[in-house]
Amino acid sequence: MGFGKPRALDRYVFFEWLKIFVTTALGFPILTIVIDLTDNLEKYLARDLTREAIALSYFYWLPE
Repeated sequence: MGFGKPRALDRYVFFEWLKIFVTTALGFPILTIVIDLTDNLEKYLARDLTREAIALSYFYWLPE
């Protein structure tokens, strides 16, 4: 009994969990940005903001 070499099943479960975690960690912020962008696009265009300015604002918004 100890913490020896991980078995194949342990590695498989870990990597499947890791794939789901990474997909969620990257996908959720992208989904949130797309939803927010579609809600506020009219306001951004009314202010004559460039694509770069909008993209930069979402880049700085990511840590939130």
